[in-house]
Amino acid sequence: MYTVSSEIYDHVAAALVDAIADRSFFSGSVSTCCDEVYMRLTATLVVYRSTGAGEDRGGIADVVPVWWEFHTLCGSEEILNDFSFATLREHIMA
Repeated sequence: MYTVSSEIYDHVAAALVDAIADRSFFSGSVSTCCDEVYMRLTATLVVYRSTGAGEDRGGIADVVPVWWEFHTLCGSEEILNDFSFATLREHIMA
């Protein structure tokens, strides 16, 4: 089983936040590579935003998955992994 490190969660979270941009709904994929292992998160997410005085859209307050998959591939072979969307949310909110 492939262990998803905190560093990988940081990379995936940053890529996902960039892909979400200012939208309140996201459906798509982000990917990263580490030590010859290719990783891809495919997800459909509802994005909640914080709002403040005079702001139309604030930062991300929460990300709620409707559906998601996280794949790890080494070459053409898929490897099981211990990815947790709850852990990814923690990295997005940090």
